[in-house]
Amino acid sequence: MLSRVAGSLYWMSRYVERSGNNARTLSSQLIRMLEDSDQDTLDHNWEVVLEICASKKEYSKHYSRLNSENVLHYFVRSQENENSLFNLLELAREKARESRTIIPESIWELMNRSYLEKKVQMDEPLNSNAIQSDLDDILDMSTSFQGIIESSMLRGEPYIFIKIGKWIERAETTARILKVICEKATADKGNTDLQVFDHCLHALQVANGYDSFIMEHKLTLNPYEVITFLIEEERFPRSIMYCVEHTLRAVEQLNPGKSLQSTEELLELLANTKRGIERTDVAEMTMDELLSFLKGFQDHCDRINEVFSATYNLDSYKRRSVESRR
Repeated sequence: MLSRVAGSLYWMSRYVERSGNNARTLSSQLIRMLEDSDQDTLDHNWEVVLEICASKKEYSKHYSRLNSENVLHYFVRSQENENSLFNLLELAREKARESRTIIPESIWELMNRSYLEKKVQMDEPLNSNAIQSDLDDILDMSTSFQGIIESSMLRGEPYIFIKIGKWIERAETTARILKVICEKATADKGNTDLQVFDHCLHALQVANGYDSFIMEHKLTLNPYEVITFLIEEERFPRSIMYCVEHTLRAVEQLNPGKSLQSTEELLELLANTKRGIERTDVAEMTMDELLSFLKGFQDHCDRINEVFSATYNLDSYKRRSVESRR
């Protein structure tokens, strides 16, 4: 398979996953808005959304203050925000077009139809009904995308590149969610145990892990149970451990029975990352130690993406290298 096509599959998967994650984050915040009447709290919560979606710095370049109208436009339809739902959908559609010959036709039809529908709606007023419709449509698209991949693709190289893109994106997102929520929980010294646990419940909801968590855990006021679940639970498909473990297995499948020098660094990096998680006892860590671990893991994710892209000569790595020299 051409490296250009592999790169398109990898980033198509990441963009679709990111759009679903951002839509879920916004949907969760809209629900929380119904419970908060204090303006300072509402503004602070929007700041959390920007940080979870890795867009706080970019937002401040375009807007002088936080408010619901600005943030929602920025995340739903803004063409200035590379992580807006519309831009992510456009990027995913372009990557699907580039790899159209080796993905199910229904994937291309899904991406193309979703993009064209949202493009028509770009000039319509962005009221509460339109926002909720956009979020629901993106979540449905993301779910349908995963369903088509699982039900109709051959388990070959194209499938593996798509899955690796999803797992790396999920690992980064879960680590960022936990980091932001932990920072929020520790920033206000007057937080009660109930408020701290509320922050952790928010993390579960944004990571789409609430239902899975309560099936086997009582809703106690111990936030470390939630944090441990999102980091270490090997059965939960959005936990950091699950994503790292499955990425490692997938890379091994790309080169079965071979020990290629080009993949040794990648396999060693993934194995070391996995061992680092296994050796981490979340329950014994202070919140500062946990934040340090999460920041370190985010650096690992950046490195994994770089090494993975370089190992398989993906176009994304070439463009990044050219841009860094300018």
